[in-house]
Amino acid sequence: MHVHVEKAEANGKIWLEPKMEDEYFYGFTAREVREVKELVVENLEILKKAWNEYFKE
Repeated sequence: MHVHVEKAEANGKIWLEPKMEDEYFYGFTAREVREVKELVVENLEILKKAWNEYFKE
């Protein structure tokens, strides 16, 4: 279970399961990476629920 993050030419991937962990961030500033990770933590359960609904698990 993971999410992709995109902004202009920047992109990233964060695993939600089995634990929240970033795979990569290309083109983001350190501040942007920190902000994205904070948003994922704040919305982790919503993201997991949306993943499961999308993939019908």
